[in-house]
Amino acid sequence: MLDFAETFLGGGTSYQTPLSAAGALLEEEFDDAARTRGDIVMITDDECGVTEEWMRGWNDAKHRLGFRVFGLAIGAPRAAEADSVLDVLCDNLRSIDDLTDVHAAADLFRVI
Repeated sequence: MLDFAETFLGGGTSYQTPLSAAGALLEEEFDDAARTRGDIVMITDDECGVTEEWMRGWNDAKHRLGFRVFGLAIGAPRAAEADSVLDVLCDNLRSIDDLTDVHAAADLFRVI
């Protein structure tokens, strides 16, 4: 896990790619075991856009599978603003600037 956390993958931010992968895992669980109501935690340090077509499919999958999305914007206050793309994607969105702030971390774990 530490190796992964310390790996730089070349930068760039995409919400569609990781959320689509997470949604596919939840879809697989639904198909295999009829499980619904999973949770996805989206952690980002930047903002980006999504296509309208992707958003329609995302909303359909979210409704069909009944999952929730928790968002965490780290050092990216614009990404966590009201009506941002991340705000629209998430059921609960938090912004944090200091990961060493124990009160902020405790709040995150209480919610998730």
